[in-house]
Amino acid sequence: MVISLAGFALQPGMSGAASHDESQAPAVERLTLQDASRQRAVPLAVYRPAAGLACLPRGDCPVAFISPGYGGSADGYGFLARALNRAGYLVVGVQMELPGDTPIPTTGDVQVVRAPFWRQGADTLGFLLKTLPQTWPAYQWQQVVLIGHSNGGDISAWFAREHPAQVSALITLDHRRFPLPRTATPRTLTLRSADQVADAGVLPSATELAASHTCVVPLPGALHNDMHDGGPQALRHNIEAVVLGFLQQNVCPKAHP
Repeated sequence: MVISLAGFALQPGMSGAASHDESQAPAVERLTLQDASRQRAVPLAVYRPAAGLACLPRGDCPVAFISPGYGGSADGYGFLARALNRAGYLVVGVQMELPGDTPIPTTGDVQVVRAPFWRQGADTLGFLLKTLPQTWPAYQWQQVVLIGHSNGGDISAWFAREHPAQVSALITLDHRRFPLPRTATPRTLTLRSADQVADAGVLPSATELAASHTCVVPLPGALHNDMHDGGPQALRHNIEAVVLGFLQQNVCPKAHP
């Protein structure tokens, strides 16, 4: 389903996106794990939901990972992390690039030259899924939400292709290079900018969309590089509304005339 966000209004029950009181925002916890098998540091920005949630004693509070765009920071998507916190999610922002890493190639066959970078990012997500349940067991780690902006979306889509059973939902913010799954699971949402175009084959065709659980949402006037904390407030709020509507109610907002 391809839709437009123009005129989209919050549906009843989308409480996570209805409030934007930053004075009540939880503090971000910054920590760095060490993946000994790869001899690689993994810096994180962790946003924990408020205590007292009914899901905590049951151990089934949901988890979302946010992978930033290339060169972006683990804590660069706090607006979305805190919206998810209000909906009961533990949110983990993941630093994918480190000082000294080889720069990502900008020439050549992108599916070939960038594959090692996407694989490295997917390995980082896999490491976290094995490690973090030991620290925060009161969450639902068997299936998580993967969110990624640009290259972080490519990494998330790569992981979802390789490990679909571990992903409850895949959400990309204007990723452009790696093809989205063409399967019914995980359910998939992709938000598209007005100034960048995905490579051929990245987004499902009309026929493929009809057979999958993919929601494609153009954001009128949105710029690719604005889909983070530094972007316009209206865009940030729109992203929150669409993401939470999709996760909480499986809403793919319809076009308005």
